[in-house]
Order: sequence, then C-alpha cells, then structure tokens
Amino acid sequence: MALAITALTAALLVALAVFVMAQGHGRFSLGVGAALLGYGALVAAIAWLGWKRHPLGYGPLVGVTLLHGCVVASTAWGSQAWWLWFGLLPALVAIVCLLAPVVREEFGRTGAR
Repeated sequence: MALAITALTAALLVALAVFVMAQGHGRFSLGVGAALLGYGALVAAIAWLGWKRHPLGYGPLVGVTLLHGCVVASTAWGSQAWWLWFGLLPALVAIVCLLAPVVREEFGRTGAR
C-alpha cells in the first residue's frame, strides 16, 4: 500500500510539473516545473527501490512519506480549510503500513518484532 501511494505521488508530481511548465510564464514556470519534475523523479526512484525491496529503499520511503504528511498538515493548518486534513489520510496509512513488522522484515531490517 505504501509503495502504491508513493508511486502515485510521483506520478502526480510529474503531471503537476508538466502543467506548471505549460502555464507559459516564462522562466519562472520552467524553473518550478523542472524542480517538480526532478522531485517527482526522485520520489519515483524511491518507490522503485521499495518495489525491488532494496535495503536502502526503506528509510527514504519512510522519510518521503513523513515529509509529504508534514506538507499536507502545514497546508491544512495554514489555510484554515478543514477538508484539507483528509489529505493526511494516505500518508498515515502509508506510515502504518511501513512500520508493520512484516514490511520491516521484507526490507531486511533487524530488530523487527
């Protein structure tokens, strides 16, 4: 589940990058779009490492999930829009899935109980 959420996030970031670049605001749109594209590629690489069950993929999966949860919470808190808090649910589900003992064992984490 966490891998699917991370891969979906990567796809959404890449799509957002394309839309931002297409806005036509000159260098600004291209710069923001390029940054989003690079970050989307990084998130996709993290999802791929997780898919391959690479031991180095576990930490970045947890980290990027926590980061996205914090971004959603910060946006919801700052905008005073109560419905944005629902965007935190996928991050919470992903964190619970990633911290499950069976997932930790899949990634070869020692100390999994």
